[in-house]
Amino acid sequence: MRWSTVPTSRSRRTPTARAVCALIAAALVAASLPAVPSARAEGANDISRAAGSDRVGTAVDIALRYWDEAPEVVLATGWDFPDGLAGGTLAAALDAPLLLTRADVLPDEVAGALETLETQRVTVLGGPRAVASAVTDTLEDMDILVERVSGGDRFATAAAIAATVDRTATDGVAADWAIVTLGAHPDEGRAWPDAVAAGAWLADGPAPLLLTRQDAPPEATFAALSDLAVSSVTVVGGPNAVTTPAVAMLRDAGYDVERTFGPTRYGTSAAVVDRALETLGGAVPLILASGANFPDALASGALAARVGGVVLLVPDRVGDDAVELGAFLAERAERFSDVIVVGGPAAIGDAVVEAVLGSAGIGDQPPTTPPPPPSTEPDPDPDPDPDPDPSTPP
Repeated sequence: MRWSTVPTSRSRRTPTARAVCALIAAALVAASLPAVPSARAEGANDISRAAGSDRVGTAVDIALRYWDEAPEVVLATGWDFPDGLAGGTLAAALDAPLLLTRADVLPDEVAGALETLETQRVTVLGGPRAVASAVTDTLEDMDILVERVSGGDRFATAAAIAATVDRTATDGVAADWAIVTLGAHPDEGRAWPDAVAAGAWLADGPAPLLLTRQDAPPEATFAALSDLAVSSVTVVGGPNAVTTPAVAMLRDAGYDVERTFGPTRYGTSAAVVDRALETLGGAVPLILASGANFPDALASGALAARVGGVVLLVPDRVGDDAVELGAFLAERAERFSDVIVVGGPAAIGDAVVEAVLGSAGIGDQPPTTPPPPPSTEPDPDPDPDPDPDPSTPP
């Protein structure tokens, strides 16, 4: 089922002093953006980058490149991943970009983008510990309506997001299919890749994405499946991510369950892309996002829904994973049109792009690498290099 949203219209408001400052900041950011080929441009296999100077800037760059205006925006913290994992589904339902914020302050780049996009309403994901009231106060000072979607933990927040998505359906009918992915792991570097890989499905409609523990789905996930009248579940990830007993619990609850996974996080991402291509016609944009760190990948699902493309996670260095992804793409090269690389060369180097795309014959030119736009807020907290072991071995 493909959900659609009820169009809304609101009268324009007079900007406050804070909003005027944000507008000036947006103009400075927009003026610094170089011309980069669009994923919708004519000519197959153009390769472009959507990138900023940090994780916040990259999400902003995606929004400003692919949305002329965005009455609705989804906002999540960029310094932790749980709340943002399910946010792509809501962004897809609203045809909205997903932007990232600091926990205690709204970055100037984000404020500027909201003004440029003429945003009227922002849905904040997570509770005050994730996104503080200081951020929502700033949004309200900009005369933007704010809705917070949160639960008692990451599992309940994902369930609340799924319920919010369901309310956007014009026919009021819940989806009969949901995606369940790992949402917590003792090594947090293993807890997010399968969930962001599921963004490859968003081009075909915003299926609800719910989170589970390794050994058992939590009560919030079971409650959401029941409330949404779900009949079938796709578990993304192998038995080392979501154990066989956990899947059995879903089956025992009456759900038709199947798995989609590969031998590594990148193999799982490729498997999801393969499934997504089964329901998408013709050639579609291919979005490459980092499978080594989460921030850039969080905004990729919304982009996939916007351009009708699929997200593929790629490694941060040339190696066996890149070679295997290249072989995967080579067998399906005719299914891809343009390529969008999310993040700058520090996230996905040109050598990785060439290794993944070159053997597949996708791309007639090296990726256009724009200089990062100026940022008044450097990223002082780079993500630690996660454990390179796969999250989803069989």
